Amino acid sequence: MNTTLQFIVGFLMLTLLSACNMRDEVEAAKELQDGKKIWVFAQLNVPKEDNTIEDYYYFARINESLYKKIKDHRIKQGFITFQNVRYWTNDDTIESIGDEIYADEMVFRIEDIRKIDLVKSEPRVGFKYGQKEEPVAEKTAPVKIKKTTSK
Repeated sequence: MNTTLQFIVGFLMLTLLSACNMRDEVEAAKELQDGKKIWVFAQLNVPKEDNTIEDYYYFARINESLYKKIKDHRIKQGFITFQNVRYWTNDDTIESIGDEIYADEMVFRIEDIRKIDLVKSEPRVGFKYGQKEEPVAEKTAPVKIKKTTSK
């Protein structure tokens, strides 16, 4: 077999082998379009450049049909958009990831998801996780009262 033919056969084999992964990527991209959104809790393990793993735990809204395909192992690769991203603080208060600099939307690779659970109701900012009544009072610095003495 001549080298040109070997190159063509090799290229076709590589293309066919990567087509399975490409199908997942395209399918995940199609699912990013508008559709019904649901609340989930996700644990992600994202590899860093120094070969360590960064753990993330977020509440977010995602596309319902993409969730079902991930849950049923029909999509294993591609990108997933987390919207209205929230997390809880050390005292279990729910906070939004969005602020004056960052939006409350993040994109992750599907293959970095380690766990994803459906959440029945919206995790509310300012509330403790699972709390339904009143929001947690904002923490303020204690007020200093200046004592005055009259002479």
